[in-house]
Amino acid sequence: SAYYLLMQYKKMSEKTSKIDEIEIEVDILRKKSREIMKKRELSLQVYPHLTHLRNLVKKQELLLQEERKVIKKRKEALLNACDVIKSCIAYNKISNKKVIDAIDSYHADRHHLQTFDRKLKLRQHKMCRQLLHIFPFRRVRDVRSGQSNLYTTNYEIRRMQLPSRIDKLLAIANAGGQQEEKMAIGLGYIAHLCTLLSRYLQIPLRHAIICRGSRSEIIDAFAEAEHFALMQRNKAKKSPKFPLYSKGTDKKLFKKGVELLQEDISQLCISVGMVDFDEHAFIHNVRTVLYQKALQRF
Repeated sequence: SAYYLLMQYKKMSEKTSKIDEIEIEVDILRKKSREIMKKRELSLQVYPHLTHLRNLVKKQELLLQEERKVIKKRKEALLNACDVIKSCIAYNKISNKKVIDAIDSYHADRHHLQTFDRKLKLRQHKMCRQLLHIFPFRRVRDVRSGQSNLYTTNYEIRRMQLPSRIDKLLAIANAGGQQEEKMAIGLGYIAHLCTLLSRYLQIPLRHAIICRGSRSEIIDAFAEAEHFALMQRNKAKKSPKFPLYSKGTDKKLFKKGVELLQEDISQLCISVGMVDFDEHAFIHNVRTVLYQKALQRF
């Protein structure tokens, strides 16, 4: 009928109007997308660093994929090795459970030991780094001599100047005065540093050191054993202690004390793995041991 056709025409016109609206919206969205793409291209042109970073990320991702493949291959090789071990155990008719438990316990103990060893080394490293701040060293060159040899150069420990040779120490001891007292203070610092290094690095010193600041002493191990034997026989014997200061003491005893301290420092150098060093330059040697342990990398 005509009415039905009219209604159908109205519906068709409404649909066409909606289709036109949808087409308009699609055109608007297309324009927006084009604007967004243009802005993106402009941003890429304006910020080339972003593209460089993205390329780096892509390269890193490729490297990571390659590393994962290598790890996967290694894992497969390890799994194959485990299968071979299991087959050997079955072939030899050994109790698989006991062997596996023993291997697991072994690996666990080994892992614990490695962990504890690393913690110990890190703790030693940290404590030696603290010693760098407690006992700061500074190299002092003698301008008049013109020598550049490190072993003959003077050092300062906590602003106390100290030569690195026994003959120079004896010269200061014979001269006396304020330099003699400063030398005693510096040797006290060196003795205290050697004691702390032996304690932190678990290196027992051959000659025990008695830290008393500028009046520190050192005990000769061989003389101490002889002294103990004579005490058992009720015989008199001089004390095995030797001073590390020269004021008011015999210079021969002072020289012997410095030589014993030099032997302890040489023992520290050998224990930490130093091979080529001058035994007489003991200040330089103890400084090298401290810096080697404090600046060690893991």
